[in-house]
Amino acid sequence: MFFNHVSECDCGPNSSCEIDQKTGERICKCEDGFVSREGRCVACNCGMEKMKCDLINNIKHCNCPVGYEELHGTCEDINECLTNNTCHPTTKCINTIGSFKCECEEGYRKLEREEFCEDINECAQDSDICKNLNSVKCVNLPGTYKCECLPGYEPTDMNVDPRKTRCQEYEESWLPVGIAAGIAVLLVIVSLALLKYMDY
Repeated sequence: MFFNHVSECDCGPNSSCEIDQKTGERICKCEDGFVSREGRCVACNCGMEKMKCDLINNIKHCNCPVGYEELHGTCEDINECLTNNTCHPTTKCINTIGSFKCECEEGYRKLEREEFCEDINECAQDSDICKNLNSVKCVNLPGTYKCECLPGYEPTDMNVDPRKTRCQEYEESWLPVGIAAGIAVLLVIVSLALLKYMDY
């Protein structure tokens, strides 16, 4: 930004002087990050170093770069993840200073030369991912996996991460057998009592 020099080059420490080749007048030029106000170069104070600004009707306007917006007289980073970003639905948006990036969610990987992510088949990638393979099988799920008990086995604890399931051989309860045996004995006793009663 330029303005006519009146006497000497006294624009302050944030300016440089130039001489107009046509008129011979000295011209003060404010450095980046400063603006001319009443013959002096004053700081823009737009929140970023050497940020350019303009004075329009004595009101400061910051020339914010791409990825920033002027807010209350300073340049603030735009959170593109809260607006219409270009991240594919299979990715997550991560805001960065002045920009954003798209990354795969945990359990997914980016395909080469593609914009989207694919599910990682952990079961195929690591055959030993579920311990105690003689009693557990790995089941792939979108973005994750689980360890599932094989037939004849049951979980040792139901309150664990499905990826850490541990199994033990299924133990049949003896309660139904005991009840059935008790009923059979009772029937035999009743039958014998009836037979004895009928003999009399």
